[in-house]
Amino acid sequence: MNSRFDPKKKSSILSYAERLAGASLQASFVREGLAQTRPDGSHWGLRRRNAGEGSKGGFGAAVQEGYFGLESDNRPEPDFEEAALELKTTPLIQRKSGKWVPKERLKITAINYHSLHAYAFEESRVARKADDILIVFYLDEKGVENPLQLHVDRV
Repeated sequence: MNSRFDPKKKSSILSYAERLAGASLQASFVREGLAQTRPDGSHWGLRRRNAGEGSKGGFGAAVQEGYFGLESDNRPEPDFEEAALELKTTPLIQRKSGKWVPKERLKITAINYHSLHAYAFEESRVARKADDILIVFYLDEKGVENPLQLHVDRV
């Protein structure tokens, strides 16, 4: 069991996640005493060299693997399977008006259109993942290259 939160309880996961808000990811790692590098020595904020098209960006991988200690994968189950809670990160950009808006669409999961007819929506992987989602919104600040230096706006 993770000593920072109980992966079976949504309330525990949310409390831990909310500690990200208002700080850079790097500051949160320092505050929580988390390593800022992967076990192989590579930096959390950088994509792995062999990362494929479906891989997470540096910020998402750092949150999932580094902050929550979850394996980065593309399984059909929610990230926090025992709590039935999916984890997503998404950037916000600032418009000329000063308003922060989503930078891009948020992908929940891939849909296999060849087997879509074989089951009801309620039984689908989309329904399982979309049932309860924890979204970490971060500010996509211009000129910041290291994702660990980006600030979490809200959870």
